[in-house]
Amino acid sequence: MARVDLKSASPAAPPMHGILELAVTATREERAAAVEAARESGKSIAIHFAKFNDGRGFSVARVLRSEHGFTGEILATGHTIPDQALHLLRCGFDVVEMSDPTRLPQWKKSLESCWRAYQTAARNPLAMRREAARKKIRNPRELEEAA
Repeated sequence: MARVDLKSASPAAPPMHGILELAVTATREERAAAVEAARESGKSIAIHFAKFNDGRGFSVARVLRSEHGFTGEILATGHTIPDQALHLLRCGFDVVEMSDPTRLPQWKKSLESCWRAYQTAARNPLAMRREAARKKIRNPRELEEAA
């Protein structure tokens, strides 16, 4: 299996200390235990997508980052598609495991397709559209009209 680093859209190295699997159906206690175990051992946390249209993995990654404060590597395994790349990154994933390494250019293209966001995220690599619009407006009256 090939791995894609979502921050750089390049091949990723295997995890140094191993992988800890976490089910999308994990309870709050199971998630907290997994985060603690991963912190102590230096392992990555893998979240498996049974189908590409099952969004529970996105929610679990976001919760690991926002509620549990996990800062280690989160890996997406299973059925993912390049169209999900930016959303995976913004929800908190660092790496995606893919079965076909020839699809790396598609993952890269997907990650580069959008450079602004309307809302914040667990990990927000994109500039906010609202802030960019405010910076372009020099006259305070124009800012009031835009609001």
